[in-house]
Parts: sequence; C-alpha cells; structure tokens
Amino acid sequence: MNSSSNSSTSIDTVAQLKQAGNAAFSKGEISNAIELYTRAIELAKATEPGAVDPALYSNRAACQLKVADWPAAVRDCDAGMSLIALLLDSSPDSVNVGVQSKLYFRKATALEAEGYPGLAIRVCEDGVSALATAGKQHQQVLVDFKTRLAAATAATTTADATTPTLEAKVELFETEDAFPSDLLLPSELPKFTDSTSSESNGSTTSSANANAKDILPAAPVIPFVPPGLPLTVQSIMQLLRTPATARAAMHEWVFAEVTPASLPLVLGRAGVEPELVDLVLDVLLAAASAAAASSSQLDDETRLTRSMAYLDALATCPRFAIARMFCSDAKLRAFMVTLSPEQLQRYSSTLAKWK
Repeated sequence: MNSSSNSSTSIDTVAQLKQAGNAAFSKGEISNAIELYTRAIELAKATEPGAVDPALYSNRAACQLKVADWPAAVRDCDAGMSLIALLLDSSPDSVNVGVQSKLYFRKATALEAEGYPGLAIRVCEDGVSALATAGKQHQQVLVDFKTRLAAATAATTTADATTPTLEAKVELFETEDAFPSDLLLPSELPKFTDSTSSESNGSTTSSANANAKDILPAAPVIPFVPPGLPLTVQSIMQLLRTPATARAAMHEWVFAEVTPASLPLVLGRAGVEPELVDLVLDVLLAAASAAAASSSQLDDETRLTRSMAYLDALATCPRFAIARMFCSDAKLRAFMVTLSPEQLQRYSSTLAKWK
C-alpha cells in the first residue's frame, strides 16, 4: 500500500516537473527548462526504470537546439527513440506518434546544423518509414523537411557556396502532448553578433563589418584520438565529427589504417552518405599533399593505388550515386589535378564512376 502511494507521488512529481519545464521553455528560460526535464528524467528512472516518458527527451532535445548543443540534442533524440522502440515491442498502442515524429525532426535538425545534411535526410527517411502506419500528417512534416534539405544541399553543391537560408519555422501538428512551437531551422539558430557601436553626430551606428572570428575565443587544440579497428558505423560518425584542429591527423590515420575494402562492409545495405564521400576525398587530398611535400612514407605509386582503391570501394556502396550528387565537385577536381595525364588515362575506368 505504502509502496503504491509512494510510486503515485513520484509519478505526479515527474508530471509536475515536466509541466514546469514546459512553462520555463515558453518563457525562454532554457537552462531552467533543461534542469527541470533532467530532474524529471532522473526521477522517472529511479521510480520505474525503463518507463521514462519519451516526451521528456524530446522536450529536452528542443532545449538543446535552442542553445545550439547539437550533439546533446542528437543524444536525447536517440534516447527517446530507444524508449519508443521498447514501447512498440511491448505496448504499441501506448506510443505517442506526435512525440515520435518530433524526435525524428529534432534529430534531423541537429544533424543539419552540425553540417551533416546527408545524415539528416536519412533520419527523415527513417522517420517516414517508422510512421508509415501513423497517418499522413505525421509523415508530411518529415517529407517536407527532407525535400528542403535535398534542395538546399543540391544548391550548395551547384553554386559551391554556403547553404541558402531556409525560410519559416515548421510547426508540428498538435498532439495530446502539446508543446510550444519550438522547431528550429538554421536561419533561427543562435548566431554570434557584434554588439559594439560607435557614436557619430549624436547617432549610434552598428559595426556592420565586424568579423565573427574576432569576437570568438580561440578554438582549443584537441588531439585526434583514433577509434578502434575494425571500424563501425559509430566510429565513422566519430571521424566525421573530428574537430577542425585535429582533422589533419585524422586524415593521415585514415589513409594509413582504414583499408578501402572495409568501407562497403561497414556501411552495408544502408550505403554511403555525402559526408563520408567528402571525408574520403579530404583524406586522398591530404595524402597527395604529403606526397608532394615528400613527407609521405609511401611512394607515389603505392599512394595512388590505395587512393584509387578508396574511390572504387565507395562506388560499390549502395546510395553512392545519390551521395555523389551531393558531395563536393571542387574536392574531386582538386584530387584529379594531382594526377598526371598517364595516371588519368590508366585509372579512367575508376574516375568515370565519379563523373
């Protein structure tokens, strides 16, 4: 009896914390909202492990988007999806499809903001598939987001410029787990601005030409820590998220340690994404640059053979044709410039797969 009473009290407290978190979010008190959702999650875990409301992770992910913590948003969405997967196995009717769709949308939003539109597109595709029996209204938000992502990525590739700003906020339909309009697109994500101004003739003028890098702290130098071998999809994601200051070391490690033939095996039926194609091209460019500077331990022929093996391996992966459409033409051209006419002719069949 007492146990039942205590459990009920705890559940009520979790609900109260969730409501308080929603209220804090609505007021723009994002840090407070994150703390309230975290307390609700921890209390729910302590009360009945495995019975945490996925909406708590979805709501906290929305907060992480507001503060531009993309990895945290992805982790929360993954945690919420894992809970929904358990519910689908044990009690399908209890799954809130509104929350489920938000988790997919927010994960895709975070991945796009991190610079991985190909992965964001795949998340949208996974969401559409997962919601196949839940009604068209739930799927359409993800379909529309995927369409805009693909169009923006194609425009970026064609123009060799930054991704165009996407317009408007996309709002999910109302569900019984109603939550404030909180879905963000890149145009709404936090930006660094220069607030300095100068006074001239009694008027205040903003410094329009301020450079953002002049007001940001220097990026810390983070050493590259190689993932274990053989590679997995998770370790490939780790490579893709390597900080800029450690990418040179990462490129050198990949070329030396990751065998080309292993990539199709790791990726499997899921296939390749544009981000991985671009990463491999970066690796090949780095190897060519090292060879030109005579700092490579490989002779030119060995380097070239291995480089072409990478190109051949990726071309055999599912989705390669789609990924190739969205990867950087500039990087491929830069790599081909490093080849002699004789080498271009010798490997013409491999290079033809990439044109």
